[in-house]
Amino acid sequence: MLLTLGSIITFMWTCKRHAHREPMGLVNDMQRRNVVIFAVIGLLALASWIGVRYTMPEAPDRVAWEWVRDLAAGKQSKALQLAYEGPADRCSGRDTTRDKAGLYSSWRTKKQMRYTVMIPDQVTDDRADVPVKFIFPGSKTIVHHIILYKAGSQWKVCRVWDK
Repeated sequence: MLLTLGSIITFMWTCKRHAHREPMGLVNDMQRRNVVIFAVIGLLALASWIGVRYTMPEAPDRVAWEWVRDLAAGKQSKALQLAYEGPADRCSGRDTTRDKAGLYSSWRTKKQMRYTVMIPDQVTDDRADVPVKFIFPGSKTIVHHIILYKAGSQWKVCRVWDK
């Protein structure tokens, strides 16, 4: 966006400063106006695209990946921001985060665990099930399903269950 704005300003400054030196008059006033108009249209289109892109909610698998990454790195406080706390019988995202923080961190540091976040199995308007495969040396794998709940327009971690 700044590059487009800079291009408009540079073009206008160059035309105003050096147009009288052009011996053949190859750039007329209509062409100058067209360049400025199309540059402004391009700037508006870019700003609109950025606005639409940043107002879209993150995908549930992306939220699950960030949550597991934060827990595996030992950043429980950061992972708590992605946890949802609803009714006790339905969602306990904060308790789940506290429970899994030590487990995922120890798996990563002591057992050299790697993980892969899979494509969500089931996605409805307000719930998603994202499987995460934990891979340990020696081909041992464990799959945890992260259940996410859509709170407003953002996905939040609700609970985790093992398969």
